[in-house]
Amino acid sequence: TKTVTINPNNDEATIYYTIDSSDPNDSETRQEYTEPFTLDRNLTIRVIAVQKEHFNSDLAERVVTDFDNRFFAGDIRYRLVDNTVENEVEVTAKDDGYSGQITIPESVTYEGTTYKVTRIGNSAFYNCDGMTAINLPNTITSIGNDAFNECDGLTNIVLPGSVRTIGDKAFSYCRKLLSITLPEGITSLGYRVFGYCSSLGAVSLPSTLETIPENAFYYCTRLLSVKIPESIKTIKNYAFFNCNILGSIVIPEGVTEIPYSCFDDCFELVSVTLPSTLITIGTYAFNTCRSLTSIVIPASVKNIYYGAFTECDALNAV
Repeated sequence: TKTVTINPNNDEATIYYTIDSSDPNDSETRQEYTEPFTLDRNLTIRVIAVQKEHFNSDLAERVVTDFDNRFFAGDIRYRLVDNTVENEVEVTAKDDGYSGQITIPESVTYEGTTYKVTRIGNSAFYNCDGMTAINLPNTITSIGNDAFNECDGLTNIVLPGSVRTIGDKAFSYCRKLLSITLPEGITSLGYRVFGYCSSLGAVSLPSTLETIPENAFYYCTRLLSVKIPESIKTIKNYAFFNCNILGSIVIPEGVTEIPYSCFDDCFELVSVTLPSTLITIGTYAFNTCRSLTSIVIPASVKNIYYGAFTECDALNAV
């Protein structure tokens, strides 16, 4: 642990501080400084001085980086989550990687303190191709960038209902992944989140999601169906690039653009339903959709850009 002492320049002022990165001017978590306190993790301390009939002082900040913050509980390595008031940890990578079936507990105890497991950290299971299954607790709220990237041993994943965000390339190159359950409550998916998941067959996106990110299903060459909820308002570039056996797609009302190369190289796409809110069909949006025979373009569309339907050889009715 580390003892922190705050020395005020004015003995008549009241000192307030936070340890969760919030602003002590108005934060609900601010605390009044009355005596030195101890820390057991890296975090940011933010301090102000308040005196009656005076303006608050400028915000002072100190970043504490003295702790390694990592420990083992069983065979799993954890790291204390910085800048949190509650005792939280995330799962992190370890030098020899993980293999077999992994079960993450809801909480762990270290040196007499119990910590809630709330995150899968960045690259925690990166390239752990010997890992065959993972069970996640209903305390996990976020899955970090590259968390399961190149986990070729995984075939199925069920995410708990507590998950809210999934980072960039979190499941990229999970080449044997057949299915993944995305629960309601997820609000954010990262760049290329399922890119190159070449065995993934079907996905149902949750109704709490508003954006399908860039390259989301890039080169998911066995993806047969995707259920896009009505909550989706934005689809990014290359979202379904080279999903070459995807048979049909329904774009919900509210979406205004089919962007660059969104369904490029979807060779088996035969049915597309476009919304009445659509304004723009982007460059190469449906390039090389060779099985597409007809498409109804709504009256709302104002822009169709270069190559939107290039090499759609079977297209005979628009």
